[in-house]
Amino acid sequence: MIEFEHVSKVFDGVTAVDGAETLDVDVSVIVPTYREVESLPHLIDRLSPLQARFRGFELLVMDDDSKDGTDALLEKLALPWVRLIVRTQNRGLSQAVVDGLALARYDTIVVMDADLLSDCGIEAFKAELPERFIECGIAEQHMVSAAGGLALQGILPVVHSFACFLSTRANEHIYNNATERRKIIYTATLAGAVPGGPGHSHQSVRDISAIGSVPGLTAIEPCCERESRLAIRWAIERNDASTYLRFVNVPLDLPYALPPAYTLEVGRGVVLRPGHDIALVGYGPVLLSNAWRAAEELAADGISAAVVNDPWLNRIDDGWVADVLGRFPVVVTLDNHYVTLGQGVMIAAALARNRQRVDVHSFGLTDVPACGTNAEVLAHHGLDAQSIAKAVHSCIQAKSFTG
Repeated sequence: MIEFEHVSKVFDGVTAVDGAETLDVDVSVIVPTYREVESLPHLIDRLSPLQARFRGFELLVMDDDSKDGTDALLEKLALPWVRLIVRTQNRGLSQAVVDGLALARYDTIVVMDADLLSDCGIEAFKAELPERFIECGIAEQHMVSAAGGLALQGILPVVHSFACFLSTRANEHIYNNATERRKIIYTATLAGAVPGGPGHSHQSVRDISAIGSVPGLTAIEPCCERESRLAIRWAIERNDASTYLRFVNVPLDLPYALPPAYTLEVGRGVVLRPGHDIALVGYGPVLLSNAWRAAEELAADGISAAVVNDPWLNRIDDGWVADVLGRFPVVVTLDNHYVTLGQGVMIAAALARNRQRVDVHSFGLTDVPACGTNAEVLAHHGLDAQSIAKAVHSCIQAKSFTG
């Protein structure tokens, strides 16, 4: 059922200003309906004042052939700003919105969901802006294809699903969208090896390699809430092409903070913890929290380990790599992903490309991810703090032995 009360609340702040001048904006409100004849009068009454507040305003009622008197009601009201479209084929919420966008006279922005509203934490968005929310069901390929069509109409779609499904099931469609130069924001949650309970079908540890070579698409994994906000703003306001935002779903108390003046610059990371013997390079809260705690353990052993955040999963700034990482004798890269074709191999390649005499060691998954508690899974794959510290000791010893 369409939540008409929420739809009308979106515009309450606009309609409440008596005597305000007309906004130089055109608005189309698209409302899919099925047997909503009793709710429609209330919605229309709440939206009616908007005719005087916008330069152009219309309500498209996309009805799935309800046969409940919706057509008779709207014919009786005879409102020129309300249009009824009765759909007898390809019915359903998602297609109703897509059809409505094609018929809309004015601009519209939408968010699309693959039946993971609660899991991905966007209930607040739906409650605040329900007319910009499309539930596509468990159908990532359909969702991404529909997003491509919306993007061709000048709309910015934000699609989301679990990373394991979005990056692989819809990979062909993501690539096709890229070849059409369509700007879409892909938000991929539940990324990486943990949580380990659902098992390897849900542990997304190959999405960087699957997504990283898509033309024009930039992949980012933020390390904290602040960097997440920066990444979203960058994707919307600064990136002209598509963005893949990779998020983990594990609650953590972060031992680090970004520098106050930190900003996102493509391909460039930031030192979170200074050091001079070795650099631990990673991304996201799971890797960087464990890298920080490993650095604390190493400090007790007299080893000065820097912790470096590099959120750019498929973009490397060679100058930054040479200037920041090239000064360390040993660099350890950490991937919440398979080592093969993860971020670490790109960093190693950039150091080699720039003739930096650095000993590089890359750690991450090398086999099918284990199932278990988060602590068990991370320890099994050598990505917990103790395993990272142990690996660093081995790297330092090898460097000392070889000179």
